[in-house]
Amino acid sequence: MKDKNELAKLCSLLDETLKWEELNLEEVTDYAVAVRYDLEFWPERDVAQETLKRAEKVKEEILLRLPPEARP
Repeated sequence: MKDKNELAKLCSLLDETLKWEELNLEEVTDYAVAVRYDLEFWPERDVAQETLKRAEKVKEEILLRLPPEARP
């Protein structure tokens, strides 16, 4: 899913306790698009690691809210 607002809307239907603004998805979205479509885009290692941690946190928060039978 490319649109973080669409993702936030869908997840809020599942659980309103997720605070999207606290997850700071702006940079994650920009990073995801740039790395796929800009062949010149090579972020610094610390930036890439921080972005990965943020994306993993989003995944974790979403998975916690899914019923057990829907989790991978």
